[in-house]
Amino acid sequence: LRGTFWRNFFYKYSESNQIHKQVGRLSKLWDKVQASLSKKAAEEAKDHIWQAQCNCGYWHGVFGGLYLPHLRFALYRNLIDAQKILDKAILKTSNEGGWEMDDWNFDGKAEYSLNTKALYLSFNHKGEIDQFWLKASRVNLTDTLTRRYEAYHDFVGGKVEAGTKLENSLGEKEGNLRGHLTYDHKIRHSLSDLFLQADEKFDGYASQNYAKSFSFNVDSVAIENGKGNSTISFSGKASKTDSVDKINETDSVEFDIVKKITVDHKTSEISAEWAFKNAKTPIDFQFGCESLFCLLAGDAPDRYVEWNALPAPASAVKNKKAKIERKRDILSSRGEMLALSEPNEELGSATIVDEWLKVKSNITFTGAKKIWRDAIQTVSQSEGGYERVYQGTVLIPLWQINLDQGQSGKASLSIKFEEGA
Repeated sequence: LRGTFWRNFFYKYSESNQIHKQVGRLSKLWDKVQASLSKKAAEEAKDHIWQAQCNCGYWHGVFGGLYLPHLRFALYRNLIDAQKILDKAILKTSNEGGWEMDDWNFDGKAEYSLNTKALYLSFNHKGEIDQFWLKASRVNLTDTLTRRYEAYHDFVGGKVEAGTKLENSLGEKEGNLRGHLTYDHKIRHSLSDLFLQADEKFDGYASQNYAKSFSFNVDSVAIENGKGNSTISFSGKASKTDSVDKINETDSVEFDIVKKITVDHKTSEISAEWAFKNAKTPIDFQFGCESLFCLLAGDAPDRYVEWNALPAPASAVKNKKAKIERKRDILSSRGEMLALSEPNEELGSATIVDEWLKVKSNITFTGAKKIWRDAIQTVSQSEGGYERVYQGTVLIPLWQINLDQGQSGKASLSIKFEEGA
């Protein structure tokens, strides 16, 4: 018997589980507040919740299903529309924001969710964003698909599986698909911390053939509500142990981290700051923050990345007369960018634009001299053959962190959104 019990999809594909559990969260909220809504509004919200349960985008087999971003996009669009209607009963002003700590995805760990008129955010226990809903644009910026091994990947590249079923005789929609098989280190989220070796290059990251230098272990979480904004802080230690002798605790290297994220309730602007404090052995590594922008159509000319760059080699940054050029490329492009606002300045920036959705995301960062952009592309099977599918773009500003004993360091970025322009 080939196949498996359907609930296994929720275990293997966290993305499917999250959509399903968001349906459950909104269903419970509908039960709680529907009496406070007009009959028409309550029925419209319920319809959206029902439409978000269309099965096509939850599963994957012979057909693309979960691997097809436009199917997941439609499910999330209905979830967001339902949330916007239910907000009428729970949010009274544009400056209001409500926090909830709950294990809504049933992974056994707490999630910290912020709901405002402009957005819905969910932070996992590591301080990463696993739901990022822009309500005006009706899009979830974290709606990607982590690249995983699939059994049929063994047959990509020419080998044909014996049998009579449709999937036993699939062809390939383009050449060299095997060269695009890449498997991610971890589940893809936004504002995800990345600790790399000091000399790691972009190619190592793009192929996911890199070694982590540290892991961030969160010890405590604190939430503060200000006037029109909220701050959530994740405090803990980043640590590593010498792989040659893990028993010897003297080989342990660790330092303190406080990750603080501030959200403006009205404008959706998000600011993130990392404070590093080293108390022991000198440390030297590259720190990056993975920010997801999961939009449709990676090859369309009206969806693109823009950044400032120098036409000369990187050494020309020292030249105050160097001329800045504005560059642009499609969302499925990849590579390293200097992304400086001006020569010798600490401020860098990049912009993601989707003219069809009418949303612009501006990311600025201080102290990082380069930024990587990578396209998340999966290889999956469908009834028409094996195919490569664009699942989103990730931008990673990189800071060089070099701290002696007792020294402190920091990194910061902000993301601003323009919707409906």
